[in-house]
Amino acid sequence: MTMPAATTINSDKDFNDALSDRSGKIALFFTASWSAPAKTMAVAFDEVVGTTSGIRGYVVDVDLATDSAATFSVRTVPMLVLLNGAKTTMLPGAQSRENIRSFLGDG
Repeated sequence: MTMPAATTINSDKDFNDALSDRSGKIALFFTASWSAPAKTMAVAFDEVVGTTSGIRGYVVDVDLATDSAATFSVRTVPMLVLLNGAKTTMLPGAQSRENIRSFLGDG
């Protein structure tokens, strides 16, 4: 079995620890266990993170890391957030593998 490319975040403490170093590109995938579109998109997100050089990926459960989700004003899942230096870009809703790749590559 292949190890996931993205790290799962299940608490605000884990989130803060993971993002203590904001250097480079960081992809955040905000999800929830009850969201069918997010479950479908999770596989594509992990694949894209695993095949995109120079990016760290994190899967964040909004119900377990509520303050972290609030920091980025996440009101819908799935939600992609790309942190690239001082630039923050958000992409809401279910996305195709191609859209995820384009979003993470262009940010």
